[in-house]
Amino acid sequence: MTPVAKLLSAFAIVAVALFVLATGRTNVHNYQQVQQSIEEIYEDRLVVKRLIFELSNLLHRKELAQVTGDTTFYAEENPTVDEDIAQRIAAFRATTLTPGEARTLQQLERHLDALQAAERALQEGPDPSEAPDLPQTLADLMDALRADLLRLSEIQIEEGRRKVILSDAATSDMAVIERIEGVAMVTFAAMLIGLFFLPARPESAA
Repeated sequence: MTPVAKLLSAFAIVAVALFVLATGRTNVHNYQQVQQSIEEIYEDRLVVKRLIFELSNLLHRKELAQVTGDTTFYAEENPTVDEDIAQRIAAFRATTLTPGEARTLQQLERHLDALQAAERALQEGPDPSEAPDLPQTLADLMDALRADLLRLSEIQIEEGRRKVILSDAATSDMAVIERIEGVAMVTFAAMLIGLFFLPARPESAA
């Protein structure tokens, strides 16, 4: 092998090593992105969907008491329901919130505070005939809370879809890099074989 061939061989080997290192680091990054997307879909989407479902059930108990005029509910069950709602909202806040989620959750909490104040007024306040608008206020606040929960559910679908798209893109990048890596390795191998079998130049006559 001529000195030039040896130099080219060394360059090719170094180039292969650097290429494999670079593509390997890129694939590790893409794998981490896929893993992160999967974890976020579970932790920040599926868990929150369960919390939204539980909040909806708790609010339904309040609504049922309003419709049926169950006064014992407010004295016996409502404090426990309010505590359960507060726990679910705290668990919701412990997840990673998007700006839209944070705004909607704050709005839900405002509506919930207003609902609880109206419930206290219904339980402790004057005769219903002296506050004729109170039942309608409770119904309007319940409608607002349902709308908040619906919007939070829609956000979960949107964010879950976005994470899946990111995950698919990262997986596609990994497949493309793998194909490029395979083609490059074959090319470098062919170059090395050609360099090893390159006939040496005949020495010139003295």
